[in-house]
Amino acid sequence: MLICPKCQKPLYFTDKAFQCENKHNYDVARQGYVNLLLGSQRMSGDSKEMVHARTHFLEQGFYEPLQNKLCELLERYAHACCVDLGCGEGYYTRAIAKLCEQCYGVDMSKEALKYASVHDKKTQYVLASIFHCPLASESFDAALNIFAPLPESEILRLLKDKGVLIRVIPAERHLYEFKQRLYEQVYENEVDRIDNKQLKLMEEVRIEKSIHLLDAQTIYSLFQMTPYYWKTPKAAAEKLKSLSELETTIAFVIQIYEKNA
Repeated sequence: MLICPKCQKPLYFTDKAFQCENKHNYDVARQGYVNLLLGSQRMSGDSKEMVHARTHFLEQGFYEPLQNKLCELLERYAHACCVDLGCGEGYYTRAIAKLCEQCYGVDMSKEALKYASVHDKKTQYVLASIFHCPLASESFDAALNIFAPLPESEILRLLKDKGVLIRVIPAERHLYEFKQRLYEQVYENEVDRIDNKQLKLMEEVRIEKSIHLLDAQTIYSLFQMTPYYWKTPKAAAEKLKSLSELETTIAFVIQIYEKNA
């Protein structure tokens, strides 16, 4: 399933490393992930601090309704061989992996993959760009894209005919009350759909509920795992550290697309 990023030949696992027929060799890290980034590709992704924030928040179960619904949908549509594109620390990946014969997670954050690999031994995690995946074409029954950039052409390449894409994006009211604590003017999120004749929208599922955060660390951890962390003025961000509790809406849109040849 893995292919060499240099010559695109299949990779085979031999003695703690992956190797292709041209003898290109890729060691597996002690945590279990494999680095298939070429030297010319720039590494990015979540920092150690951001990974810690995400795990601190997610492991408390606030997004468990989304995790459960993804498993339900995957089981209904397709789940033999799956790839999570932009898997991060693997919160959703390790849940879906229990349903799959084979599961792969791809991300650009080494720190996130360290955590993911330690906590999920069934999935093969790969350090690589989701826009240039070192994975064989037309090999996957399902691809997941959860709160991540959309690598549309790669998804079409990786999916088998009739394979499914499960995409998760924020719904209109996601974290609305949270944003009111940061900004004077708050707008609802825009919900888009993929406009591609090869990807047919089969179903759209919505999840919305209220969560109650009861300590400053959890509130700030949520902040660190959102795009607002990068674009909020420092003074507004500092106000969050004084909050001891916060109630806010979480709202998700799950879109299921089928690939048509």
